[in-house]
Amino acid sequence: MIENGIVVGVGTDASSTSDGQNMFEATRLASYLSRIDGFATEKWLSAHDALHLATEGSAKILGFEKIGQLAVGYEADIVFLRLDSPHFVPLRAPLIQMVFAETGSSVHTVMIGGRIVFHDGKLLTLDEGLLRRKAQEAALRLDAANDVALAGAMSVAKFVGMFCAAQGCEGHLVRRNLGVVCQT
Repeated sequence: MIENGIVVGVGTDASSTSDGQNMFEATRLASYLSRIDGFATEKWLSAHDALHLATEGSAKILGFEKIGQLAVGYEADIVFLRLDSPHFVPLRAPLIQMVFAETGSSVHTVMIGGRIVFHDGKLLTLDEGLLRRKAQEAALRLDAANDVALAGAMSVAKFVGMFCAAQGCEGHLVRRNLGVVCQT
């Protein structure tokens, strides 16, 4: 896609769809996934490439023009990391260390639009405890309202999984790298 001039970004989905909202992890995975196609190392996304996709690429995809980089005239959206975390010591290649080792545990301060919104492990813009309680209450209500549908889905989950895996082994117009799991 990138070779064809298509703007590519990195993003996360909701925790309820089996992943989290950890952009550090998503950025790392973007680089790792570029390696799935084989040994053409020149096509692998570097740490710099992956960070570019996660910042400027994602901003462009979302239609934002003044975020995604630290530059005059852009919003001051900055994540400040603690450099005394084990994966930054010794500090040798900060970009590589951040993309391939950071989990979010080093985040110390977050600035959005020039305003500090997170500092020293605390969100400064809302009551986290109240939000957590409301989210848990909503989850319990949703679970109760959907228990019959969940039971139905769970009863066919194994078959759906087998179907999806089998489809990955079928011939497709798009080349797949599933030879390891497919019996020929």
